[in-house]
Amino acid sequence: PDINLGQNLGIRKDKKSRKRNLKLNNPYPNPFNSTIMGDFFIDNSMIINLSIYNLKGELVDKIFSGEMFDSGIHHYLWNAEKMPNGVYIVRLETDYEIKNKKIILLK
Repeated sequence: PDINLGQNLGIRKDKKSRKRNLKLNNPYPNPFNSTIMGDFFIDNSMIINLSIYNLKGELVDKIFSGEMFDSGIHHYLWNAEKMPNGVYIVRLETDYEIKNKKIILLK
């Protein structure tokens, strides 16, 4: 469609254009033996996906999948007893942003 240059072309402020504060803190202990803990901070209520990937990019576990969280600090625990030694990625996804942290499993 054509744009009428006489119309007001203001910036649209939809929910995806607003700045959000999302922080995925370093999981601990790292390296870890079988269980690792971590937390993340969000400044608004939003849907969260928190997943674990191997270095091939394959999904190996879902900690939270499409769950709604209120603003604040939230904690998680991942039990990797059945996983082989190696490097994994903790991936936190929202509609606005993606954060990753590298973790090392050593048994």
